[in-house]
Amino acid sequence: MAAIHSFDEPIVLLLGGRDKNLPWEDLAALVHQRVDHLVVFGEAAEKIEKAVTDSGRRAERVEASENRSVDLCHAKNLKEAIIKAAEIAQAGDVVLLSPGGTSFDEFKDFEERGETFRKWVQELS
Repeated sequence: MAAIHSFDEPIVLLLGGRDKNLPWEDLAALVHQRVDHLVVFGEAAEKIEKAVTDSGRRAERVEASENRSVDLCHAKNLKEAIIKAAEIAQAGDVVLLSPGGTSFDEFKDFEERGETFRKWVQELS
């Protein structure tokens, strides 16, 4: 949540990994306030998608003016999420990898995930 609050630019958020059994509701509400595009991936993708969708429905019922719809897409893994984010992002957007879940569904640890993310992003150019 702190990472999302640190940007004013439009955000393409990559969110996923293995669920840590934490509540997703507060993050889902923030996604509707600040994130333009959400790409969910990994084992927790469906759980995150449900939390964000449910949060959007709750916001519609209370007509919360600060909430808006978020463009959401599903990727099976981090590499696919990066490719989707690259297709979605426009000049001036922030592509933010702030997974919210552990890396153990796809990588040995967070360091390997971070290094692999950096490598795959560099390969895009």
